[in-house]
Amino acid sequence: MSADGSVMAMSGGIENGYQIWDLELEHWVEAACRIAGRNFTRQVWNTNIGDLAEFNTTCPEFSTAGDG
Repeated sequence: MSADGSVMAMSGGIENGYQIWDLELEHWVEAACRIAGRNFTRQVWNTNIGDLAEFNTTCPEFSTAGDG
């Protein structure tokens, strides 16, 4: 793990080398928005996030119209 906790390296053994994981939450949110191409609807939020966090606009670059 990097000193600031933003990157983690994992060994896969001699044959598989290693993997570097980006642990920056902001980068994961940006990637999810790019892949989804939209914000979560309330229904999707409730199914996947539930009571862990209050409903909000995760991807500001996309419209919130029809968030149900």
